[in-house]
Amino acid sequence: MFAKKIVLLSVLLSFIVLVGGCETTKGIVTGVAEGMPKDVKNTWEGIKKADTWMRKNLW
Repeated sequence: MFAKKIVLLSVLLSFIVLVGGCETTKGIVTGVAEGMPKDVKNTWEGIKKADTWMRKNLW
């Protein structure tokens, strides 16, 4: 009986996630699509600054 309740709860929770997840997933994808180029640009600038610092101070 306990196992049936767990299975039923799991199915119900999965259904709620699937039904409610469409807009959530859309928001996440939009956020990643907008944030990824900024993150890559900032990371690249940081790498260039570190490289410049290393050339200046360690070479």
